[in-house]
Order: sequence, then C-alpha cells, then structure tokens
Amino acid sequence: MVPLAQARFLARAHGDRARLVVTRGLGHRRILTDPGVVAEAVAFATAGSDVEPAVTARDGVSSTAW
Repeated sequence: MVPLAQARFLARAHGDRARLVVTRGLGHRRILTDPGVVAEAVAFATAGSDVEPAVTARDGVSSTAW
C-alpha cells in the first residue's frame, strides 16, 4: 500500500503514462476481480489502439473511485 499523497505525486510525475485509481476495501485479492478496476485497467492498456475493451462494470458493484 502506498500513501495517497505519494500515489498522487507519482501519478503526476508520470503524466499521461499513468492513471491513478483510488479504491477502498478491496485488499490484495478483490482488487484483481473488481469490475470497475478491471474495466479501468483494460481501458488504460488499450487507449490509443483500435481495440474495444470487452469488459463492462456493473452499476453499483464497484467501490472504485476515479
């Protein structure tokens, strides 16, 4: 876990090559299967490509904030 202030600093330092996604209560395992986190990671990884993400988050399921 990284302190939020440090995470924000790192995200700013990397500009558009990084995206900070703040979550609560997901821990080390649930974050890997959280629909909102997965959708955000896929969108970031495929940004600028012509590949459409196949993952959609279900409304109200994710505790992810961005």
